[in-house]
Amino acid sequence: MRSISRNHNDAVTLLRTLMQGDRVKTAANHLSKLIYSKNMIEYEARLFKQDEAFALVNHAAKFMEWARSVLPDMAS
Repeated sequence: MRSISRNHNDAVTLLRTLMQGDRVKTAANHLSKLIYSKNMIEYEARLFKQDEAFALVNHAAKFMEWARSVLPDMAS
């Protein structure tokens, strides 16, 4: 299943609706932070700081680690 919404935050809502558990909540929070930051980068007239960029990389890595654990076909 996938979200067809133009609002990226709806993907987070869909994830939280379709899957249950603490790990899903944590993964959804990582995804939410990535989307929030994507919107800031896209629409605000300022550059991201190095620590903000490192935080985004960390959120992305943790989300991908979770995704690979629940979707084994993504492991490659």
